Order: sequence, then structure tokens, then C-alpha cells
Amino acid sequence: MRWTQEQFDEHNRRLAEGKARRLAQNPVPQPPVWDGALAKEEGKAGNSGRFRVRIERRGVRLIDPDNVCPKYFLDCCRYAGLIPDDRAQDIELQVTQTKVGKKADECTVIEIERLG
Repeated sequence: MRWTQEQFDEHNRRLAEGKARRLAQNPVPQPPVWDGALAKEEGKAGNSGRFRVRIERRGVRLIDPDNVCPKYFLDCCRYAGLIPDDRAQDIELQVTQTKVGKKADECTVIEIERLG
């Protein structure tokens, strides 16, 4: 679609007033929070070797709970060596959603905690 100069000016005016949606957004990536290599530590006596993995989706709109698919996040954590495996006997999974006010605040937070 080609815009005329008048259409372009009108769109920019509406953007400035906050009445038009931006066509594309380039979010700034957040650096990961890292407390150390979890999967490389040796097991300790009395340690169950299990992990609690919390995946929190933060978005301006909440989505259906079955659409917050944690599988890909768990696979990435496993491939990175953060968790030994994603089987039920190795992890305790918690998936939540939180509503945020601005699109710029949308993100996914993954917390991994050693149980035991």
C-alpha cells in the first residue's frame, strides 16, 4: 500500500496523540539474570536433584492458560544445561501470567531454583 503525503502526515499526527498503533516495535532485549551454573554443580548429600522452574508471562493482555506453552522455554533451559532434564521427576513446573500496563513492559521471566 502506498500512502499519500496527507495520509502519512495524518498517521504521524495520530501517533503523536496516541490514537494510532505503531506498525512495528523494536523492544530492547533484557540481559539475563544469572546466579551461576546450576546444572554443573555436583549433587550434595540429601539433595533431591530436582528444580522448581517458574515461567511467568507478562503481557498487556492475558491469554488462555493453554496458550502459555512452556515447552519451548523448558527445552531451551535443558539445552543450555540449566536443568538436567524436563521430566516430571526432575522439575516442578509453575506457569503464571501477569498483566502489565505498557507493551514495553511485556516479557517472559524464567526462574530456576534448586529444591532439596
